[in-house]
Amino acid sequence: MKIEPEALYSLFDTLFLPTEIIIPNDINATEEPTKKRVLMLFEKEYTSEEQDFLNKILAAINISSETVDTKFEITADQLPEIIEANSGYILIWGINFPEAENYKLLQNGKTSILVIDSLTAIKKDQSLKTKLWNALKAVFVK
Repeated sequence: MKIEPEALYSLFDTLFLPTEIIIPNDINATEEPTKKRVLMLFEKEYTSEEQDFLNKILAAINISSETVDTKFEITADQLPEIIEANSGYILIWGINFPEAENYKLLQNGKTSILVIDSLTAIKKDQSLKTKLWNALKAVFVK
């Protein structure tokens, strides 16, 4: 089928423009996947070996270490204030927090708290690694 040029031109002579202009609200908005805000609290600064171990743990649950807030030299006395001031997920490593059972997710308003043994203890004990994986998998791996 061949369309003659005159017929093609006549198609464009009858172009209708809408009388109402609709402008999308967020033209440049792109949807980002929901990111879970994570704060990790440690009793002491971790060694480079522990940091490598932690990076492997975070990679297993698809969290980049750059997207995690980390605080060191935290004491049990500081925990209630930190928890109150934050929302999202708080992972407490090696700090005694009697209000929560280790490896069990505790909800406190908009904050989810997970108390975990220290990196050193977990690295040395396979049963603690299993407990940690099960706890993190339940929260972060879907």
